[in-house]
Amino acid sequence: KYSDSIQAVELKFEDARHREELHLKSIHTNKSKSRELSERIATDRSRRLGYEQELFDAQQIESATKLRVDSIEEEANSENERSAEMEQNGQMRLVGCLNEQEEIAKDICTEGINIEVLKEQLEKTKQTYLRYMKEEGQEVFEGDWSRSDLTKVQFKVETEERELLRNESQ
Repeated sequence: KYSDSIQAVELKFEDARHREELHLKSIHTNKSKSRELSERIATDRSRRLGYEQELFDAQQIESATKLRVDSIEEEANSENERSAEMEQNGQMRLVGCLNEQEEIAKDICTEGINIEVLKEQLEKTKQTYLRYMKEEGQEVFEGDWSRSDLTKVQFKVETEERELLRNESQ
């Protein structure tokens, strides 16, 4: 019975050693898995930090882009307002020019009428002058008087004046 009890103890010892080996393997496996999980956690944290940095950078770019878009929209609105104002000023100037042109046309018509009136008065004066010249027995030029006619009259008057001066000086 002693050998049975030694054998039972040896079996228990073997069984305990086998369980110890299993526990050690299990501990070793769990440590390996723990290290792998820790590495994965560290990798995931690093990735997460990278993603957070990328998100932050993207948000910064988005914010800067939004500011540029707002600035461009503001500038475009300002240019549109300035363009509309310039167009309105141009239209007002055009209306002013058209009104001025109309006034000038009216003035030209008025001056044309005045010229016609003056021509009639001049013709009447000419006819009166010609009548007086005929009544005095002076030579009269008939027809339309032009510059050349006036030059002829002026030449004749100057010639007659020279003759008179010569006659007086003799």
